[in-house]
Amino acid sequence: MIAGDKQKHIIVGAIIAALVFVTANAFWPGELWLHVALAMGITTIIGFGFELFSFLTRVGHSEWMDGVATVAGGVIGVLTGGVVKWIIQLF
Repeated sequence: MIAGDKQKHIIVGAIIAALVFVTANAFWPGELWLHVALAMGITTIIGFGFELFSFLTRVGHSEWMDGVATVAGGVIGVLTGGVVKWIIQLF
């Protein structure tokens, strides 16, 4: 069972990555490697950046596994974005 806090990080990571993936596809169609790199890069920066911010400012609770959960959600988001891109190409 995944802890509730980690579930939230996974969901947020998936949303961020899917939005970046689909947006990158709108700007650079046909560049799958770029879509994946941008989605995972931005998700990683946001996930671990927020944990670093929490650690430095003592606002909230900082835990590096939260960053890992956000990046794991990013993988789900990239896969979701890929499926959305594939479905759009069918029409």
